[in-house]
Amino acid sequence: ALADLAENRYNRNICRPEAENSKTKERWISMPSTYETPFASRYASPEMQYLFSPDNKFRTWRKLWIALAETEQELGLPITDEQIADTMRRVYRSTGYVLDPHGACGYQGLADSLRPGETGVFLETAHPAKFKGTVDRILGTDIEIPAKLRAFMEGTKQSVELSKDFEGFKSFLMSR
Repeated sequence: ALADLAENRYNRNICRPEAENSKTKERWISMPSTYETPFASRYASPEMQYLFSPDNKFRTWRKLWIALAETEQELGLPITDEQIADTMRRVYRSTGYVLDPHGACGYQGLADSLRPGETGVFLETAHPAKFKGTVDRILGTDIEIPAKLRAFMEGTKQSVELSKDFEGFKSFLMSR
C-alpha cells in the first residue's frame, strides 16, 4: 500500500499541484517524492525511497511541529497577566533584577515546579527595555535603554515589498 502511495504521488503529483490555485493565487513547491541517489533505484524499494524522500521528510517535520504546538498550547503555563506583573514586582523588590514579561512567566513557571531543595535556572532572551512601557508601568520605574538597543530603535526601518508568490521571492534573491 505504501508503495502504491509513493508511486501515485510521484507519477501524478497528488497533493502537490504545479498550477496556481485560482482562489488563493498560491503556488505549491514541488518536492521529489523519492530519495534521489544513484543507488536508490537499484537497491531501495519504492517504500524506502519514499520514506527517505524530501517530500516525506518535510511532511513529517510539519506534522511534528503541529503536534508540538498543540501540546505546548495544551500544557502551557496557566499564568495570568496579573501573576506575571506580581512576579516582576516581587523579583524587582527582593533582588533589584528587572524581568521582562516573558522572563517573568518563565521564572514563575520554574519557581512553581521546583521541589524543596531544588535549584533551577531560567534564561531571558530579551532586554526588559524591549517592553519598556509595560515594564515601567508595572514596576513604577523608568528603565534605561542600553546604547546599542537605542541606536537600533532609532535606526531607519528598511523593508522591501514583495509579492506572495515564490517566483517573485526567488527573483529578488537571485538579483542580489
